[in-house]
Amino acid sequence: MEALDEYFMETSELSEEDKDKYTTWFDELKIDFPSDHDLEINFRASFMGPNALALPNGMIVITDSLIELMDDREEFEAVMVHEIAHVLERHSLQMVLRDAGVFIFVSVVLGDASTVTTLSASIPYMLVENGYSRKIESEADLVSGQWLQSKYGSTESLKSILTKLYESSEGAELPEMISTHPDLENRIMLLEETFSLPEDSEE
Repeated sequence: MEALDEYFMETSELSEEDKDKYTTWFDELKIDFPSDHDLEINFRASFMGPNALALPNGMIVITDSLIELMDDREEFEAVMVHEIAHVLERHSLQMVLRDAGVFIFVSVVLGDASTVTTLSASIPYMLVENGYSRKIESEADLVSGQWLQSKYGSTESLKSILTKLYESSEGAELPEMISTHPDLENRIMLLEETFSLPEDSEE
């Protein structure tokens, strides 16, 4: 987190009242996801724009600009459950270990112990720049969709915030974190196919 703050993040400009509100919502939400991790939310401003990321230790970072895109509590919860899914499934750790394999291989081949130091310094960049695979993002979408469907009977809030995220990035060169995500149409189609009600349902 210290490295992320040094290179990617700035102090959040949210009011203390807003931070308290979102923290309360988060604390109430995480009760539904028992975990060995100490799930925690942190607010930051960032030049990266609307974004959220989950660190391997259970810390979830959300940017002010993503908060600004949200219309209600349901959209906030949709994002947070998606990020909690990354923590519970150890997606961040998997990604770091995957990329660390390259460093370790080079270290063994070259016999260069300094590669370990390079690896440690590079972990924040791995988390921010490389992003998750499309498969992992889809898995997190499904966890969020399942929770929303169970609580609200709908996944509309997740589809809504995903649409806003993509619209906010129109015309911009997408960072790798976003570009590795499945495209919007496929993400929404996955949610609709997975959680759609049967045609003969009274609802």
